[in-house]
Amino acid sequence: NAEAEVELEFDEAGSLADLVIAVQRPGIPGTLDEIGVEGLRMNSQEDILSFLQLRPGMPLEGSITNQVVLRLWESGRFGSHQARLSPLREPGHYRLDLAVFELADGPPLSQELSAEEQAFLKLREWVLDCENRPEDWLLEVEVERDGRHHTAELALGRDGLAIVIREPVTTNHASLRFGLIEASEHSGYYSGRQRSRIGGKQEHGQLESFLNLQGGTDDDSRINLSLGAGWSSKLDGSPYAMKLDLAPVAFVAFAHPRSGSCRLEQGLLTVRSNPGENPSFEMTAEAATGRFLSWRFRDSDDGVKGVLRSE
Repeated sequence: NAEAEVELEFDEAGSLADLVIAVQRPGIPGTLDEIGVEGLRMNSQEDILSFLQLRPGMPLEGSITNQVVLRLWESGRFGSHQARLSPLREPGHYRLDLAVFELADGPPLSQELSAEEQAFLKLREWVLDCENRPEDWLLEVEVERDGRHHTAELALGRDGLAIVIREPVTTNHASLRFGLIEASEHSGYYSGRQRSRIGGKQEHGQLESFLNLQGGTDDDSRINLSLGAGWSSKLDGSPYAMKLDLAPVAFVAFAHPRSGSCRLEQGLLTVRSNPGENPSFEMTAEAATGRFLSWRFRDSDDGVKGVLRSE
């Protein structure tokens, strides 16, 4: 059996301590004797073991289950991936079981990702790093009802958040219905209907949102999306915070739209709906850098159109 000594070493003030673990005897070295893989359709077991650099009889080092799951996640080819390590009868010998769900439209591990798929992965990296970039997100939405136009505009960047909603009036000019500004040094609110406004210094709390984009676990739902927003009492210097959890496999799936086309031409990645289709959309990004340019959408039946872009 393994043996180790554990002790705490405090600093002079006695307020901080280091946890010191000294291994006296490491115990019986672990060996991976058996490996099983379930859920393969495009890849062979030999291909996945070669990709993961696994083989029966190899010594166990570190947390093999975490390492395997991370590599499968990073590959962008699997909607789900699980790993379980089980002991065999003989001490120090183990079996590793893998259960995966392959993205039907993605390439096998023995094949390189296409140029379009690689461009989408660069787009993912760009989005994940958006808080460190100078670009702002701008969203404009227009809704037409009975010949009257309602508009909403949102600007989001490192300096804060601004929202403006306008509604039509009897004149040709739209009336400001609602306005909100949240910045590090100032916050403001305006209500057009109540003709009132509130302003002041931002001191407590921040608006938080999250976006979770994962791979699907069946062929009908290749992508699982969840998002939301709320208010937090903490304040870390920014009035707004976004948490992103974006799986690579979801962006590989974007390169294979069920309805529409994906093209990479003259350095521009474009995904658009089929001609004449309603609702319709078009997304563009720079292939080399992954920089998001715009996403335009329209629903003629509901009278909705809009654009999301970065500037």
